[in-house]
Amino acid sequence: MLAHALLLGLACATSALPPVDADGDGAFLPMDCDDADAAVHPDAGEACGNGVDDDCDGVAVGCGPAGWTELTDADARVFGVVDETNHARLERAATVGDADGDGVADLLVRVDQGYPEDLTRVWLLPGTLTGDVALDDRAPIFTGVAHGTPLVGGDLDGDAVPDLALTGWDAVAETGVLQVLPGPLYEGGGPDDARAVVTLGQDYWQGPLVRADDTDGDGLPELLVGEGSMSLGGERAGAVWIVPGTVSGAVDVDAVATRIDGTEAEARAGYLLAAGDLDGDGLSDAVIGALGYAWILPGPLVDGTLADATAKVGGLNLHGIAVGDTDGDGALDLVLGGESGTSDFTVGGEWPGGAYVLHGPFAGERTIVTADATIYGAPDTWYAGEVVAAPGDLDGDGRGEVALVGDTGFSSGAIFVFRGGVSGTHTVLDADAVLYDPDGYGVTSLLGPGDLDADGFADLVGVGSLYTSETEQRGVGWVVRGGPGF
Repeated sequence: MLAHALLLGLACATSALPPVDADGDGAFLPMDCDDADAAVHPDAGEACGNGVDDDCDGVAVGCGPAGWTELTDADARVFGVVDETNHARLERAATVGDADGDGVADLLVRVDQGYPEDLTRVWLLPGTLTGDVALDDRAPIFTGVAHGTPLVGGDLDGDAVPDLALTGWDAVAETGVLQVLPGPLYEGGGPDDARAVVTLGQDYWQGPLVRADDTDGDGLPELLVGEGSMSLGGERAGAVWIVPGTVSGAVDVDAVATRIDGTEAEARAGYLLAAGDLDGDGLSDAVIGALGYAWILPGPLVDGTLADATAKVGGLNLHGIAVGDTDGDGALDLVLGGESGTSDFTVGGEWPGGAYVLHGPFAGERTIVTADATIYGAPDTWYAGEVVAAPGDLDGDGRGEVALVGDTGFSSGAIFVFRGGVSGTHTVLDADAVLYDPDGYGVTSLLGPGDLDADGFADLVGVGSLYTSETEQRGVGWVVRGGPGF
C-alpha cells in the first residue's frame, strides 16, 4: 500500500510540472524538437541547406526549388541538329550510366528525322555537361533507320558496361524493331553493330520502351516494350513484351519474349509503361497503362493478360505514368497524369488535366479519388499531367520530388516541380518551382531519376522537341542540376 501511494504521489507531482520551454521560443517539449535553440520549433520556416530540422517535421531539407525560373538559365542546354528540311529534331533523352569511364553517369539524346529519311541518330554526352552544346559539333554513336522516340541506356547483359537499346519504325522492312547495341559505346556506330535486332511487327510504331532492373530473379535487367495499337488479344487490345536484356541476333519478338495482352478490344494496353519493385520482393513489377487504368503486374512476369494484375488504379484518362519514392518511406509510389473530369473549371474548352500521387504498397483496386496528393491545372494553365516524372531526390531531403508538364499562357509546356512529401489538393500554381522557356518552346518529355554529376543529388532533364532555333523543330534538352541550391 505504501509503495502504491508513493507511486501515485509521484505521478501526480509529475503531471503537475509546468510545460518546459527552455529556449523561450513559445514551443514546449516534446513538440519542440530542440529546446536549446529558439530558432527551431514547429512554426519555424525551414532554412536552406543547414542540415537542421528547423520546423520539427522530421526532415532537414536542403534548398528546395523556389519560384519561376527560365530554362535559358539551365545548367546545360543541348540543341538538336540544324536541318534545312525541318524534319530532324531532338526527341528524347536517357541516362546510360558511366559509359566513358570518368566515374559519372552520362546522357543519351536521340534526334529523329521523319519522312522521307526515317533516320535516327543517338549522341552520348558527358554527365558533367555545362553551358550550351550543339549536336552539330559532335559525332553520334549511332546512325540508322527506325525513326521513333524511345531509347534506354544501362548495363543490359551483366558485364558492367552500359549498353544502348532503342525502338522505332523501320520503313524499309516495314516493321517495328528493337535494336540493342552492346557497350562500350563509340562514335560512328550503326545497325551493323547491334547485338540484337528484334522484329516487333507491322502494327508497331513508337510505343514506350522501359528498362526494368530484374523481373524474373536472374539478376539481369529486362526491356519492356509496349504498343497499344496491337490487336493480338482483340482489336487494339494492346500488348507488352518482356525482352531479356541479353537478347542477341536477328529474331522475332515472340521467339524471345514474354507477352502480356490487353483483356478486351480497345483496351490499348501498353501505350504507357513504367517499371519498379512496387511490392518490395526484390523483383521489378510492370505498370501498364490501358484506357482508364494503370495495371500493376508483379514480377516474375509471365505470359498472360492484364487480368493477372494484382492491383490497378483507375478514374482518369491516362497520359503519363512515373514510379518513385516521393515520401521517403522506402516504398515506391505512383505518379499518374491525365484527365479525370473532376476539376471544377474549364479553360477555353480545354481540359485542365492533373497529376495524382498514390503512395505504395498497392493491392486490389484504387481510384484517383484516394490519391495522397492531387495537382490540378489552373485557370491559366491546361493539359497539366500530359507528362509526369518522379525525378528522384533533387534537394537532398530524402524524399523524391514530383514533376509534371502543363501548358501556360506564355509557354506550350512548363515544368511544375513539387517537393517530395507533397500531399492534399493543389493546382500547378502551388508548385515549389516552375521551369519554363520564355520563348514559349514547350517541354515534351521529362527524364528521371539520374545523378549526372555524382554529387549525390538527382538531376532533372527535360526535352522540348518543338524548340525552333535556326531551323524549324530543332529541339533542345535542358539539364537542371539538383543540389542544395536547386
